[in-house]
Amino acid sequence: CRNLYHNNRNKATNQEIYRINQVLKKNRAILKQAHHYCSLKTIDLQVLEFDFRHFTHFGPHLNGKNYFFCYEYGYQVDHNQRITIIKSGNDL
Repeated sequence: CRNLYHNNRNKATNQEIYRINQVLKKNRAILKQAHHYCSLKTIDLQVLEFDFRHFTHFGPHLNGKNYFFCYEYGYQVDHNQRITIIKSGNDL
């Protein structure tokens, strides 16, 4: 009885977490796929349905530049809308 109460109470929160985690996983898969390309623009990721609003963390990489990360893959957008993708733990 208590389990049912708590499950129902947390259902909306759990669904939102699940939805966001699905977006993060999709973003990671897109970054992993695009990681080997030298020159990308934001439109290239948008065509693949990349969601720029969701990322796991933000911070500097070994090169000192700040990146948005989806798990171990990070990206940086410059003023010309060009994207640089890195994998955490790898030097540029």
